[in-house]
Amino acid sequence: MTTQAQSLYDEDSEYLIQEELDSSSYVIFMNNQTGYSEDTNAALSNVNFKRSLFYGIDRDMYNEVSNPINPESIEAFSYSGRGFVTAPDGTDDLDLGDSAQWQTSQFDLETAEKYNQLAIEELTAQGVSFPIE
Repeated sequence: MTTQAQSLYDEDSEYLIQEELDSSSYVIFMNNQTGYSEDTNAALSNVNFKRSLFYGIDRDMYNEVSNPINPESIEAFSYSGRGFVTAPDGTDDLDLGDSAQWQTSQFDLETAEKYNQLAIEELTAQGVSFPIE
């Protein structure tokens, strides 16, 4: 949590206001190969490049920047939010089957770097130039 925001929150400051959150999400689509360079298309098609991004994005830090007081309130790990779809017994759809294992932050810089190195080796062998833009 940012120090200034936390201080204002602790003081019950009139200057710190929780705004109503909009209902938007940010998604990275990596299978649309229009308008990109050949190098970028090759990278976006590379499984290890995609894995390096998946494990290398610190969603918790991003959420904390967006909402320093209650970052968990905007946390999402899938297209649908919690409580959007439930089973007849009330179990959240996100906790069923294979979905449950992905409902936490997957940020792991060491794993991301491993996949990044593999992607660089594979893409360099294909003649891709870096950096990817």
